[in-house]
Amino acid sequence: MRRCPVAMVLGVLAACSVQQAPTQAATPAPVACTDPKVEDEWLQHPAGLCGMPEDVRKLVDDYDTCEHFAGEEPYDADRRHEIEVAVAQFCTPAPARLTKLMQQYRNDTHVSQWLRQYAKQADLQPASEVGATAFSCGTWALHRAQASQRKERQHFRTLPDLQ
Repeated sequence: MRRCPVAMVLGVLAACSVQQAPTQAATPAPVACTDPKVEDEWLQHPAGLCGMPEDVRKLVDDYDTCEHFAGEEPYDADRRHEIEVAVAQFCTPAPARLTKLMQQYRNDTHVSQWLRQYAKQADLQPASEVGATAFSCGTWALHRAQASQRKERQHFRTLPDLQ
């Protein structure tokens, strides 16, 4: 007889215990951008760069490097060579890389729209639009002048409105 009340108490306790709700598949949280450049120099780019795929952020970073070197003065032969090598490394492949990324993300509206906005802002044309006259070591002076104009425009965009 004693077993019956003990079994009933255990049954009641089991029925009253908190049952864990079925868990839903956890949605992965978006990766937080931890690159310190995001807060400083990346602010010159269209909003949302931090949420772009790594290969898109790498293109932007490399093209920033391109513009940096394109804006440098070739004060001697060694510096000129250093600039030409950097332009060849970072500027020359940029149009083809942009084309590849636009093709790769053509079905991702968010990324493709961001790439178009970035290309317009950076005056970077996809390779198919640039044609055979893409960057070469001999054309870095033209790119240097364009980079300088872009930096000037960006500077004026960041000034407060004085009305």
